[in-house]
Amino acid sequence: MISKTRALGYLLSVVIGVFWFVGLAVARGPGIPIKSGDVLSIHVVGSDTLSGKFVVLSDGTVESHSFGSVKVEGLSADEAAAKLQSRLKAKLKDPVVSVVIDLEATTFVYVSGTRLPSGVVKWVPNMDLRQLLVSAEADSNADLSEAHLFRPGQPELKVNVQDVLNGSSPYAVTPLKPNDVIAVLPLEFVRVWVTGEVAHPGQYTVRKGDDLYRAIASAGGATVIALADNDSKIMLRRGPGTKTFPIRELTTQPGPTLESGDTIVVSASEKVTVTVSGEVRAPGRVELRSTAVLEQAIAGAGGLTGSGTGRDVTILRDGQTLNANVASSTSAEGLGTFKVKDHDVILVRQNTRFAIVVGIVKTPGRVYIPDGQPIHLLDAIIGAGGIADRGTARHVVVGHPDKTGRLVMKEFRLDRYLKNGDQEGNPLIEAGDIVTVQAGAQTTVDQIQQVLSGAVLLYGVSKL
Repeated sequence: MISKTRALGYLLSVVIGVFWFVGLAVARGPGIPIKSGDVLSIHVVGSDTLSGKFVVLSDGTVESHSFGSVKVEGLSADEAAAKLQSRLKAKLKDPVVSVVIDLEATTFVYVSGTRLPSGVVKWVPNMDLRQLLVSAEADSNADLSEAHLFRPGQPELKVNVQDVLNGSSPYAVTPLKPNDVIAVLPLEFVRVWVTGEVAHPGQYTVRKGDDLYRAIASAGGATVIALADNDSKIMLRRGPGTKTFPIRELTTQPGPTLESGDTIVVSASEKVTVTVSGEVRAPGRVELRSTAVLEQAIAGAGGLTGSGTGRDVTILRDGQTLNANVASSTSAEGLGTFKVKDHDVILVRQNTRFAIVVGIVKTPGRVYIPDGQPIHLLDAIIGAGGIADRGTARHVVVGHPDKTGRLVMKEFRLDRYLKNGDQEGNPLIEAGDIVTVQAGAQTTVDQIQQVLSGAVLLYGVSKL
């Protein structure tokens, strides 16, 4: 009879314990993580002496002489029960343990700089930064405010309040933790001057931490002139020092952070205007960078004509007459060192180095020898329009002046060069040479001599 009574008492204890656990679990929510300061109801079925209420200590543990010290912080009630049950197996056979959060410890986050009088907000799971700022009524001057999140062991987080409230900042959904401190502070500003090639030069107030490109944007951005000039630059003047930076479109690097009193100057490169005339394709006024050299001025006027030369260019400057040879004087970069100046007048002369091509060609006359470019017999004939009908490449005579000025004639087989690349049939042509393309081999030496003499009278003599 005693054994039956004990059995019924044990069974009743199990039933009561189960109902007690279910009721509390439904009321408290078994999925909530346990935290320091919570009061836990731990029930060991069949053992009132091992059951009771336990406070989670500051290190996240619960302690008892029966199961020792067990870490439960961060676990759900079910996970804590399983851990305790495993610990009690050393003392009990098939122990059954239930855990319920009987009383949650109240934790807070702290906020300053808002309309919230107390500055204390109860922390709840899954609370994020946006929810806190909305509840703390941080919408006043939100675009001019910055939220600073302080959390032990982590770097300070700064984010614009307006960006958090409208959800455009990724930090809007930053989860908060108990004891986080959020300070809503007005943004700091600095005053700077923005001048030069910008849409609206003047004094501007920009946020502290902004770079010089943000200040230029506040001034309406750089002008079209500055953006179109590859040599444009930005000068940052701070105290006695000046630093130079590229236009934003030419770099992806962030600019320097501004300080109060800084002056930003957007500067296009200085220009000079010169006048180019003579043997150029588009004579007239040419605008250039102040660092431009003579070749660039000639190129700006369309370049040399077919009969122009850079060997003896005349420059009129401030009442002086200067001469420069841009056909041969060049630097390692391929340009000469003769710099132009504002108001220079540049005269490009006709090329006096030419050969004469006559006979059976399409356009007999002078063929100019370009600066620095040697020509051969075939080049000269092509320069005269090529061999006309009845002409032949088998008999081409070249008259070359000797030291006394007398023409020394020599016949060349240009056809052999055209057929098999025989270089002897395509000699180098020099200034003063006269080329005669014949109709056949029947032409006599006297006839050729007469043709050459007539060519000299008709087309002049080249300077050697």
